[in-house]
Amino acid sequence: MKTGRNIAFILLALFFSLGCNKWDYKHQDRWAKHFKDCGSAYQSPIDIDTSITQTDSLLSPLFIDYLPVDTFVVKRNENLIYITHLEGSVTAPDTNFWGHEFFLAQIIFHSPSEHSVNGKKYPAEIQFINIDTLGKFLIVSVLVNEGQSNPVFSALLANIPNKNSQVIVSQTLDINGILPYGVGYWHYMGSMTFPPCHDSVEWYVMKDPIQASKEQLDSLRLVLGNNTRKLQALGNRKIYEF
Repeated sequence: MKTGRNIAFILLALFFSLGCNKWDYKHQDRWAKHFKDCGSAYQSPIDIDTSITQTDSLLSPLFIDYLPVDTFVVKRNENLIYITHLEGSVTAPDTNFWGHEFFLAQIIFHSPSEHSVNGKKYPAEIQFINIDTLGKFLIVSVLVNEGQSNPVFSALLANIPNKNSQVIVSQTLDINGILPYGVGYWHYMGSMTFPPCHDSVEWYVMKDPIQASKEQLDSLRLVLGNNTRKLQALGNRKIYEF
């Protein structure tokens, strides 16, 4: 597992280097000019209209095997906060896509949510970025509602670095605390939601949101501002549900 994970992380680093050119959320209309994939027909995020979702008998629960870590890294650039140096993987259902193991590379936070459900946005969204040894992406997305305080959010908020820097945190982090109990999801093919907007990404948006307190969500919003991409046209794509 370690070898495969290391290869996947190298591929992820190469991918992010492609998007290192200056971009921001205020000028999203310029993305496609500098990053060709940002103008493709398979972009994310989307509105999940549950009146048009379809079932697929081949779909099954995601097999998520994310492991607690004793040390992790919180990184921050001009637009994003993300956690790296994580352990674990997720195996896609046996569909017509890849149906194999993807290694957890990082977790990215957005405020408010990028995806919407029947036109409703949530206060935040957490995206678990997973990559296989061929450089293919699978993203597990968790929507966040206002409610009870979440200890994983507390660990994040207590260790947010200055822009364009990172902090190494030596404490136990169990990211299963920001996964929902329910296994239902919506699945569609899309893209990364920031440049270079690589498409052919498997998205699994979990149906059940998790909770974070108003104070935690306010603190996250204060740090991130509005770091969400505009909703993209679904086009001829299908949304499947499990």
